[in-house]
Amino acid sequence: MAKRSNGEGSITKRGDGRYNIKWYDINGERQTSSAKTLTDAKEKLKQHISDVERGIDTSDGKMLLSDWLKAWLEGYAQPVVSRSTYTGYYSSVHKHILPYFGKTLLRELNTHKMQMFYGHLSTGKRADGREGNLSDNSIKKIHMMFKMALNQAVNNGLIPRNPALNVKLPKIRPKEMRVLSMDEQHKLEKAALDSDNRNAFGVYLCVNTGLRLGELLGLQWKDIDWEKKEILVRRNLGRRVVFEDGMPNGTAIVIGDTKTFSSRRSVPITADMVEKITEFKAKQDAAKQAAGEAYKDDDFLLASDLGKHYEPRHYEELFYGLVEQAGIEKANFHSLRHTFATRCIEAGMDVYVVSKLLGHTNPTTTLNRYGHLLPDHRAASVEKLERYMSRGDVAENTTPSNEKSKKKKRDERER
Repeated sequence: MAKRSNGEGSITKRGDGRYNIKWYDINGERQTSSAKTLTDAKEKLKQHISDVERGIDTSDGKMLLSDWLKAWLEGYAQPVVSRSTYTGYYSSVHKHILPYFGKTLLRELNTHKMQMFYGHLSTGKRADGREGNLSDNSIKKIHMMFKMALNQAVNNGLIPRNPALNVKLPKIRPKEMRVLSMDEQHKLEKAALDSDNRNAFGVYLCVNTGLRLGELLGLQWKDIDWEKKEILVRRNLGRRVVFEDGMPNGTAIVIGDTKTFSSRRSVPITADMVEKITEFKAKQDAAKQAAGEAYKDDDFLLASDLGKHYEPRHYEELFYGLVEQAGIEKANFHSLRHTFATRCIEAGMDVYVVSKLLGHTNPTTTLNRYGHLLPDHRAASVEKLERYMSRGDVAENTTPSNEKSKKKKRDERER
């Protein structure tokens, strides 16, 4: 009997209510599987045919793990995740997973092999050649991506269960944050405001607003609400890997959405900051006038003398120069964000408000990261509870209803 054309398939209902799925692989051989519902059967058949069209051999469990991960990246990840997230996924697959597992069949992957893989990442040499081992947080990110890809393989009927579910990962040790002292902050602010490079002003802006580097570089003048005294954070500028046909093809500056939806936010600024931003704008307007027609005005807050946006790497170099000029201990750019958050907490600002200012998706993130700065607040709260329990009153509570009640009691005593 002649072999059928690959990609063909059919669904038939069985006597027990389940559905048989039949399709023809890339070799023209008939393959079968089953599903509980017609909807699931149609989805599985669609995926089998899609795999065949991509040239993936799914016959008799012969699919390679490498083939599935490449198909998952192209068909499931790339269409739905951000470019930066996809870049991370692609790097995880091609730099770490594929070199380790080689020609391993998808069906041969098990929990033990995955556990050995993560042990290798923890103790082996880094794929990028840098010193030290891969961080626990990086391993966790690889695992989360790997687990998602294998979940889809289960949903598609390629493997019976996900071997990533019972893997034990190393506990993530929190990184020590570099926070500028108040004295260091003042020195860095002075260096930024006194710098011959007018764009050093961005460092002053970040340490007083908590903006990320990409958010700072993506700011445009239309994002300054002069009347409300707010900065509107609406976009992110960064250099990203460019993909063509699923393959990396160099890098390019990308101006896109913020890191998360919660990162789109309004950050209030003080009257003093408004004044300094106004002075900075006057310097940029002067540069624009001096350049004349050569100036390309893309409305960026930080721009070259010809109006071009800043490269993230070049701005970091400017920042490191200011750190050295200020004579303070080494710090990275993200330490400005940590410093802003720390000053907010030290000033007694509510953690929920700080979370909104930073653009965190969940206040728990803020609390986990900066909660250690709150011991005095916790002690004061316990003392307040103790006073309440012993006297049935809270001395600091000055709500109108309580004040009215207290006045009534005093009046009764005077009578």
